[in-house]
Amino acid sequence: MDIEKKIRKLLALSESPNEFEAQAALLKARQLMAEYKLTEAKLHEGNKKVKTIKTSISCTKQTNFWIFTLSTVISENYCCQAVHERTKHSKTYFIGFVGLEEDVSICVNIFTYAVDCVLTQIQNLKQTYCNLSLGAQKKITNGYGAGFCEGVREAFSKQDQEKEKEWSLILRLPKEVIDFCDKFNTGQGNMYDTPIDFRKFSSGYLDGKCFGEQKRLQPARHTGTI
Repeated sequence: MDIEKKIRKLLALSESPNEFEAQAALLKARQLMAEYKLTEAKLHEGNKKVKTIKTSISCTKQTNFWIFTLSTVISENYCCQAVHERTKHSKTYFIGFVGLEEDVSICVNIFTYAVDCVLTQIQNLKQTYCNLSLGAQKKITNGYGAGFCEGVREAFSKQDQEKEKEWSLILRLPKEVIDFCDKFNTGQGNMYDTPIDFRKFSSGYLDGKCFGEQKRLQPARHTGTI
């Protein structure tokens, strides 16, 4: 079984009421990727072809900007670069990723899983606060999403500290990807100037550290190759 299939299987099996098991699945997936890349380096193997995958996941600055941020957090921890595309005069960004062929497929799977986890909780929040105005609901859901992103970022950072000696170089963005992105001027950005509910930010932050709850990966639903 190749590394991508192993990680898909791992995430699919992480459907559990125990949030700590979901977090463990995310971190284990990253560990599998690191171990695989270490083996590649020792054997001087590995596909160096750079590939771009565009997903059908989109976001805007006002409605769900946390998706924009989450794509950056996931990509920088899975050896890829997030790209955010929009057509002229449109407020909607579509999320894509650039990376070595095998890395980028894994990154898309992880991102899809993470988005599904957040969307599940957001639906619960909308039901809980259905009596509030749409503006108030947006602050709550964006607050939760932003907090989730920061929680995930911290979970990855802690993992890096624990594995610093083994992973200090292996999970960096490959030079081939950096050169590709520089050539085509792919960019990221920040949308944190959107108003959010900081109480839900804290809630999302804690869930981000534990990464998700009762969600199953369905990668085929969201992805398509440019």
